[in-house]
Amino acid sequence: MRILGSSSTTRTRWAFIGCAPGGRCAWSGAAACPPRGCGGGGSGPRAESPAPARARSCTARSPRATTSCGFPTGADVHHIAQQVSRNVRVAYVDKDPMVVAHGRALLEGDGQTAVVQADLRDPVAMLREPRLAHLIDLSQPVAVLIVSVLHCVPDADDPHNAVRQAIDRLAPGSFIAISHLASDDADAAHDVSRFMRRATDWGRVRERQEIDRFFDGLHVLSPGLGDVGLWNDTPHTGQRRGHGWIEYGGVARVP
Repeated sequence: MRILGSSSTTRTRWAFIGCAPGGRCAWSGAAACPPRGCGGGGSGPRAESPAPARARSCTARSPRATTSCGFPTGADVHHIAQQVSRNVRVAYVDKDPMVVAHGRALLEGDGQTAVVQADLRDPVAMLREPRLAHLIDLSQPVAVLIVSVLHCVPDADDPHNAVRQAIDRLAPGSFIAISHLASDDADAAHDVSRFMRRATDWGRVRERQEIDRFFDGLHVLSPGLGDVGLWNDTPHTGQRRGHGWIEYGGVARVP
């Protein structure tokens, strides 16, 4: 089960990298974002922020770029998982109705994959959604990917509680993967958070110890919690370390 981005987050990410999945152009709401709100062009202070280049770097250089862009693409979770076993079933979850409609059109006729409209902030309703419940048997161990989305959830919506409620409804032996923008540099965290709030609905960059709390009570697997962009590190990807923030997370098993 794959949890995707918050409303408009998916389309904004498309705008950062220049196109929508499947070679389709992002619609005007997202495409208009970079020049004015994201520093992707134009003039003035907004255009000078280093955050857009960092965001594009994080997406383009990471080996998990397609699984973090909030949309099923040519090498996303269902494609990769079904190369291992054709019986794998995958449910994508997004609250943006436009993203859901587009995803369903791309996956029409695929009986092993579904795109579900639900909100991570209400995990009980999300896990009871009929499309998801029909496809995924939650009485059996499953894998849940909450990739590059929790920094979109404000503190007021209590993302830690939302994740805990979801974990509590998973069968023992399930796995959960979480990644989250992190920085222990207050200025860097503030800069990136402020930039992203101009572009879309957003929460904030959090400190690593705050993200560690999502894994409380779970058995964290090797290589542990850290910069997920360096799991398959090369000298090129390692250059991200100088940006003042990382995509921090890991994989854990539910006891």
